[in-house]
Amino acid sequence: MRLCGEKDIAAAIRQHSEAQRAEIERLRVMADEPTTKRVWDGIQAMAGLFADPDHMPTVLEFKAAFDAAFVMDGKPYDVERIKAEWQSDYAAMEARATTAEASLAAMTAERDEAIADWQGANAECHRLAEDAGATECTLERVRGELAASQERERALREAHTNAMGQLNCAIYRARHIAKWHADPNCDVKARAEEVEAHARAAKEVLVAALQTKEDVNGR
Repeated sequence: MRLCGEKDIAAAIRQHSEAQRAEIERLRVMADEPTTKRVWDGIQAMAGLFADPDHMPTVLEFKAAFDAAFVMDGKPYDVERIKAEWQSDYAAMEARATTAEASLAAMTAERDEAIADWQGANAECHRLAEDAGATECTLERVRGELAASQERERALREAHTNAMGQLNCAIYRARHIAKWHADPNCDVKARAEEVEAHARAAKEVLVAALQTKEDVNGR
């Protein structure tokens, strides 16, 4: 269903007004200036029939003056015919007015429905705007949490780098310890256990750092 707006209602009112003006113009033409003048002259002629107190006009004289005055549309004046025409014209105008009023009422109802729909849509827009504001707040909170998580990840990367450095140092130290003590008088087994302990400690630090990093990435 197409909704009617102010322009549609204004157009309907304008169309109804134009129809009324056309009807008034038609009625005005029926009583234009020549016709009015003829009627007035006829009335004066009838009045002139009684101007002479010594002369009483006959019925034929009065009828002739009356017919001369009230000949309309080329037809003799007929009260019943004119009355019927005017009643018909009035009924037609009344029907057009009723139709126009019904159309205006329907369009007004459609306009009110459109206004109600617009108000509902406007309320929905306000609700969506409020939801968007709440979403923006949530987004800001998530951004803050993400920044904190990135900071923790940076710290873990730094710890991982330090652990790798410690591991490399332990490996370097273990190799040189084994090299420096590779003499017959050195307790090779004890030195090997010492090197293994250093490597194991460094490996545990590295594994712990990697596990913490995986936990952070999983969140």
